[in-house]
Amino acid sequence: MCGEMAGKKELIPLLLGMGLREFSMNASSILEIRKEINDLKFEKCRGLANKLDDLRTSKEVRELLNGVPELREE
Repeated sequence: MCGEMAGKKELIPLLLGMGLREFSMNASSILEIRKEINDLKFEKCRGLANKLDDLRTSKEVRELLNGVPELREE
């Protein structure tokens, strides 16, 4: 994934869940995104991506992404 989307912390769980593993982004975003990736549970990210098929609006997608804290390692 290359571009602005790869540098958006809130979208990383979704991108990982969709199977993406290589990201290109602005150098100033690398440390924050690396930490985000290390903190996430990959199995739950896959579940997040699978739920996208049932969503119909951008509001529903935002609500799904707001549930991301539960995807992090404890």
